[in-house]
Amino acid sequence: MDDQEALTPLGLLLSEMPVDACVGKLLIYGVMMRCIDPIMTIAAAVSSKTPFLSPQDEREEANAAHSKFSSKSYKSDHLTIVTVFNAWQVVMQEGGYKKGRAFCQENYLSFSALEGIEALRSDYIRVLMDFGFVGREFFKEISRGLHRKTHGETHKNHRVDCEAYNSRVIKSVVCAAYYPQLLKVSHPKALYKETMDGTVKRENVPKRVKLFGKELGQVFLHPASSLFAVSTFETGWLG
Repeated sequence: MDDQEALTPLGLLLSEMPVDACVGKLLIYGVMMRCIDPIMTIAAAVSSKTPFLSPQDEREEANAAHSKFSSKSYKSDHLTIVTVFNAWQVVMQEGGYKKGRAFCQENYLSFSALEGIEALRSDYIRVLMDFGFVGREFFKEISRGLHRKTHGETHKNHRVDCEAYNSRVIKSVVCAAYYPQLLKVSHPKALYKETMDGTVKRENVPKRVKLFGKELGQVFLHPASSLFAVSTFETGWLG
């Protein structure tokens, strides 16, 4: 809403879309920023149960398996789920359901949750086509399943998806969609130590990093988060 409590053009559009407002913003911004494929996966993931399994008696093994899909370069739970989904699609397309289920069992992932994400992506791409955000050709390609192994090149053929592998763009879309529900990162004061080569900066300790929400105050990362052991956040914000 604007200052007069009237719906903005974005608000009017969101009120007409048959999806949650936050999901709608993710989809619209994903098209605008040309990274709609990973954003549809993220939108589907936040609307369904987590694909990560963590059996109580195998928690360490599960965390180790999940960590293979995270990256210190992008530092994002959302992008970790995108990586998981894309890897699962490659296995499914090359080996079928049997291989897909084996992949999930090996990596402590929920096959049904990943299927649910895939189904929601199909729903979202139809909504985007119905509202004129994507063309029929791209709709058909998503509906029948992107050839995930070659998508690293073919995504450049679609204007709405040419930034699909740009982690900074994807994270900016997530932040824009969730604003003002962002977390401010507070890093501790730098500490130094003496070595034979002189004074050097100590590595930060993850537990000394603090996160604050505008209304929630200080919050804490879940131990299962891919960010739980991260000690430095370059942007200073988390979405």
